[in-house]
Amino acid sequence: KAITSPDSDSFLKSFFKVIKDGTEKDLSIKRTFITGVLPITIDDLTSGFNIAKIITLKESFHSMLGFTQNEIDKYLEAIFTSYNFDRNNFEVVKLILKKYYNGYRFSPNNETLYNSTISTFFFDEFVENGGNIPEDFIDDNIRTDVNWIKRLAGTSEKARTMVEKLIYNRELNYDYGMVKSKFNMNQFFEEESFPVSLFYLGMLTFQDDYTMTFPNQTLETIFANYYNELEKISVSIGYTDYFRQFMKDLDLEKLFAGYFKRYLEQIPAQACDKVNENFYRTTFYELCTRYLFRNFVLNIESNYPSGRSDLEFLGKYHTEYKNLKWVIEFKHFSKEKAKKEGIYNLKQARTTEIKQLSGYANDILKQFPDYNITKYVIYTISCETFMFFKLDE
Repeated sequence: KAITSPDSDSFLKSFFKVIKDGTEKDLSIKRTFITGVLPITIDDLTSGFNIAKIITLKESFHSMLGFTQNEIDKYLEAIFTSYNFDRNNFEVVKLILKKYYNGYRFSPNNETLYNSTISTFFFDEFVENGGNIPEDFIDDNIRTDVNWIKRLAGTSEKARTMVEKLIYNRELNYDYGMVKSKFNMNQFFEEESFPVSLFYLGMLTFQDDYTMTFPNQTLETIFANYYNELEKISVSIGYTDYFRQFMKDLDLEKLFAGYFKRYLEQIPAQACDKVNENFYRTTFYELCTRYLFRNFVLNIESNYPSGRSDLEFLGKYHTEYKNLKWVIEFKHFSKEKAKKEGIYNLKQARTTEIKQLSGYANDILKQFPDYNITKYVIYTISCETFMFFKLDE
């Protein structure tokens, strides 16, 4: 049916008027199911398409909005079976999928879901690579230009403040009362609505009734990129020699020292009062993924029965670094606290961190007994210095 409408109506509004007429008048349309529509679009269309029922936030429809764990397991099982891939790699791939693509909630109390688009992107790459882990885990289609974040925030300064909170704390507070099926365009761009707006854009998800967080490492990586762009921190110049040397000697201490020198010299002076443990592990993680993607998988905050590790490196099973596993614990101190607790004078890692890492290593070996695990502790002190310890085997 041709779309004819007064000039005052937008194309989109006119289109939905036609859908409504087809549903109510000539009955040419029996039922319509629409995805990918923001609440601000629905609000704009209300006058022309007021027959719609919005189900995004309804718990009974939650599992329609992504892949469940059970569905991903079946999907992965079908791929391994159909292509006769090595079954020894099944659990490794399953964990990668969970870290990079799981974590979306459309209600604070529901199970987490996998993003179906980027999960399928991984499966496509995985099959094309003959069962080898892909080099890139992020579909370019979900990368949003940092200028869009600036437009959402209204100014570069507001964008920087919002992104800093996420990089330092991994969460934003939100008002659950603002999570509505419809809100107008002005609300979408108001500062108090930023967490909810990012939720509807698929960039944050519910952590609980009070905070939004990254759904997975894919989005954490993207926001680390935003931070670098907003602060004008170069991550493409000045690091090549550090990583080239690392691939020769696998000396993680030298690599971290190179990152600390090159990256930290670029951050604004006022940022040194804000940096924390999460800042270091996230920015170091993002930098390493850029240069080590061919040979290593990196994970932030992996959960184990004994606790949650900070950062892990795993050699990809189709490379010479197969079964190499490094587990890193970060601890951060202000200058004052470091002096008070004697961090400057440490000759070896503290007992607390040693016990933590031993617990993680034991948990890992129960699932992957062939892994060769190395444990590290990094104590960072403001932006001034760091203490690096490789634990005895």
